[in-house]
Amino acid sequence: MKIKTILVFLLSVIFYKAYGSWIEVSNHFISIKVDSDTARFSLSTTGGEPDISFDDNKCLLYDKLPPTSFTTVLINDENFIFGGEDGSFIKRPYRDGEKIITEWRIRNINIVQEVSIITATASGRDDMMKVTYRILNKGKKDVNIGLRVLLDTLLGENDPKAYGLPDKNIIDRETTLSDDAIPSFWYCFDDYTNPIVRSQGILRGLEVTKPTRIVFASWDRFYENKWDFPVNSTRDFRRRGTSKFDGAVALYYDPVKVEANQSVTISLMYGMYSAESSIGENLQISINIPEKVEKPPIPVDVRLANSFPYPLENLRLEILPPEGFGLIKGETNVKTFSQSISSRMMSFKWHLISGSVGGNFKVRVRATGIINGEQKMVEAETNFNINYVETPATQVTGEKPAIVEKGKEEIPYEKVGVKPETKKEISTREKKLMIEINKLDSLINEVTRKYQVLMGIYKGLFSKDSGLLDNLDSDIQNYENKMKEAEESLSDDTMYMRD
Repeated sequence: MKIKTILVFLLSVIFYKAYGSWIEVSNHFISIKVDSDTARFSLSTTGGEPDISFDDNKCLLYDKLPPTSFTTVLINDENFIFGGEDGSFIKRPYRDGEKIITEWRIRNINIVQEVSIITATASGRDDMMKVTYRILNKGKKDVNIGLRVLLDTLLGENDPKAYGLPDKNIIDRETTLSDDAIPSFWYCFDDYTNPIVRSQGILRGLEVTKPTRIVFASWDRFYENKWDFPVNSTRDFRRRGTSKFDGAVALYYDPVKVEANQSVTISLMYGMYSAESSIGENLQISINIPEKVEKPPIPVDVRLANSFPYPLENLRLEILPPEGFGLIKGETNVKTFSQSISSRMMSFKWHLISGSVGGNFKVRVRATGIINGEQKMVEAETNFNINYVETPATQVTGEKPAIVEKGKEEIPYEKVGVKPETKKEISTREKKLMIEINKLDSLINEVTRKYQVLMGIYKGLFSKDSGLLDNLDSDIQNYENKMKEAEESLSDDTMYMRD
């Protein structure tokens, strides 16, 4: 059975290489392509993230013909593949502005698939794909209709070995999430150690239809089972009988009753990963902050989206910085707005500052407000990394500066109305010794300064282990004592070195 399945698929690949064709919509960030023969879709980057060149022209879904992402339509417990030979096209895929639309019929059910590029609320960029199905029952009897949308993820050249969830959990075995366990989004990286190509699927809120369940498994499991199969929580994402990883994600919308001449609409979103977000009931807040920053101030961009048909009133936004961080002058932790806000999309900004600091930190933003007389609250959090050593203000040491008057030569400081002091004559050997002492003083000051800086970073990272800190303090103190003893010894020597 396995060999027969693979042969059928390989023959279809050869056929489509000769006859298949793409219909495409694209912009500076992503490209969506739909196969003109099957209406299956694919997604890839064009320019990708603006600040990253390595993610240009990379796959987010497999883009070979025929596409390996497909949708199953379940009608009264019978499975059909959208765009397949069991049904017929009312209209084959065609471009309508920035959308690609397909109209297909199976029995008395008309289904319209609409694929388009939309703006991601987290990034504010047009880097998200939206797929919408409008299902109309043209018959005279009620029918039970469900959908399963399979996304065959490919990140650049890498098949996923794992997927991520907002709570930082990593899924690397067959997994089903349903009901309240369904998060607001899932994500996938080409490499979880050093990610370059990153994608994200939205599961709840805004214009998305929350799936009944979401299943993570290898692609061949979905290909061999057009609707359901027993999930094996001990199995990873390798194809059966091989060492090749081939992870895929399926969104299930379990059957609902659709009465005669009635319709149901299902929408999902998948695209580029941009920021951590949290979604409440039609209210979404997202935080966009560089994952790794070199030095403060650290920009924190916040976007709030309201898809309620009512304005947002008494909005209160609060940022909760990590310990040891503050805000730049003029900014406060809380922003309040007494006026009614009718905008669907709102943007806000803070700037975090700190002294010397190192490690991974978490920042959280919370929004509360009243919509149609009801109190609403949503919050999000994200992490960032920083290793920063604060540079102290420059200290003027050594020779006194020269004063320069306009149009005149530089005049040494001692000659500008100041009577020079009578200087003692010192020997050459004493001069050399004093130079050594000055070097030692500078070294002690530098060691002390670096110690204070590094201690600040160290305490930020390991403040839970007071024993380690005590030992470090003791070692540094002993080192400083030895340096001072050496200085005193050198100073005593000068008494016996005068000519």
